[in-house]
Amino acid sequence: MSAAGASSVDPKVLEMRKLMAERYRQTPASEKPHIRECSECKKPVYASEVCAVTGRYHDLDKKKIIGGTLVDADQKKVTGSDLVKAIDGVRVKWQAARTVKVQVDADSAAIFQTFVLQRQWKLQRFGIMYGTFDSASNAVTVHSVYEPEQRGVGESSFEVLPDAREEKVDRLAALLGLSRVGIMITHPARHSDEMILSGREIMLLAREQSRFGDHCVCVAIAPNPETKEINAQAWQASEQCVHLYRIGLLSEHPSDVRFCHSSQPLELAQDEVDAKGKKQCIIKEPSHSVDCRWMIGYCAVESMTSSIVSSRFMRISRPGEAPPTLTNLQNFLKDPKRKDKKFVEKLSDFHVLVFLTEHLFDIKSDMPLICDAVVRRDNEPVAAFEELINAHIDAAKAGY
Repeated sequence: MSAAGASSVDPKVLEMRKLMAERYRQTPASEKPHIRECSECKKPVYASEVCAVTGRYHDLDKKKIIGGTLVDADQKKVTGSDLVKAIDGVRVKWQAARTVKVQVDADSAAIFQTFVLQRQWKLQRFGIMYGTFDSASNAVTVHSVYEPEQRGVGESSFEVLPDAREEKVDRLAALLGLSRVGIMITHPARHSDEMILSGREIMLLAREQSRFGDHCVCVAIAPNPETKEINAQAWQASEQCVHLYRIGLLSEHPSDVRFCHSSQPLELAQDEVDAKGKKQCIIKEPSHSVDCRWMIGYCAVESMTSSIVSSRFMRISRPGEAPPTLTNLQNFLKDPKRKDKKFVEKLSDFHVLVFLTEHLFDIKSDMPLICDAVVRRDNEPVAAFEELINAHIDAAKAGY
């Protein structure tokens, strides 16, 4: 405002502004207007309905749960339709998978399970699957599997740890036209009439479906309890399971891995046909423990070979194994099996690209150029990067 404009303002108005400014200055920070941020994803809660980290709904502290539905905490009246919806929400019904087929890159699955096989299935692993989803055929294609930071728990499970690389790997996958399509796990031999997936595995799957789309699946690799052959099976959490997870009702069971725990009692509802051919719904006694088998549906799974990336380079984080180095990269690129391949084809390995992102090149400026060349199989754009990689390798050898 100009000096002339300021002088024309009523002195009482100026005084009021000063008082308001002083009052605001003295107001505690917690009472000042501010944009609420999620403590987990560090983003404004209004930016998305679901937390990008936990997969739970934002602002759960401002909501209340009636049956199996989420309503505003200050809601006073419940309509008849709301009540029916609330009752249906706590009646767990088995649901078939919506994703009907999962194609998995054979090398990715083989290298993932071989690490566990070499340890006689006494160390279990978890991986993030990157691929594509075809909504027309309801099919997922898995092109590669990234193994984030984790720790084995006994001989039958694992604990997922914070992974500083995960965000970069997500961005790298996006540059290749890929996105997260679920998880891959290993587990010891299990009898399906007792347990298929554990409560922990289902909670991880529900979180993945909540965050990245209901098409996401879990590919479980394990030995058959009778034949000892290694089998891969694919599963998807029910929509109801994901919903109950999102509103904070479902969690791991504290004492029995065969069950999920619900903070509110849930009824198991099963449709049956009586002797006269009439359909009826059988309701079992409400319980805080829900058999995990009620929460998942089967998806057909088959192997394929990725047309976008290979997956033969060393994994970056495996217990008991040294992480890959520039020497490993050099050996991979100069392997006689690849001598007739163009340089861009040698780079077309998901885990090579992860290594380059982690150690040599910037995810924002360099990797988009490399990934675009990889997708198009265009060798010309990566010629300069070949020189840079060789220079880094030579410098490492010289001890610089």
